[in-house]
Amino acid sequence: MKAAKLTHQQALSLVAKLPPGKKLILPDKQRWEIAIVVKDCQTLNGRFRKSLEQNIDDVSKKSNILKALDELFNAVCCDDYQAELAQSSVACKVAHQFTYMGNSVKVWELKPNNKDRVYFFPAPEKINGKRVIFLLNGYHKKDQQTPKEIKTACEDAIKEILRGQDKIEICEEKNVAKK
Repeated sequence: MKAAKLTHQQALSLVAKLPPGKKLILPDKQRWEIAIVVKDCQTLNGRFRKSLEQNIDDVSKKSNILKALDELFNAVCCDDYQAELAQSSVACKVAHQFTYMGNSVKVWELKPNNKDRVYFFPAPEKINGKRVIFLLNGYHKKDQQTPKEIKTACEDAIKEILRGQDKIEICEEKNVAKK
């Protein structure tokens, strides 16, 4: 299984073109790495990118997702990123919980507003000696509840991560995503 480590610039570029002068978090400041499961490291194609292309389709939605990603990248500069997110302008909570291989597993969501979400999963063990948060899905909710298809997609992605956690190949930041 392949995963791509994302820089702040790469993550934001998956959503929209960055404005000139955008202040970015440098990778050496991060205590946690942010990654996405990909098929190809060069193009960063995978579920997360596809979810953004399908669900985040106007300026308002993109702005909200950019805000959520900005706050996450700021938060992962601290060991306790959850405490940092609690102090941020983006809410963070458990969106879904399930049992897998005898363990309780949580899907987390970043909530920049009432509708837009970034779903993620912090790997329970270090991968290649590093703590990693996997971005799973970007979504614009239509109802209060997290839809079944989002829960299922996140569960499937997490199960894939957990099954292959000791074999995950993490690609480094060689290319910025091309839109």
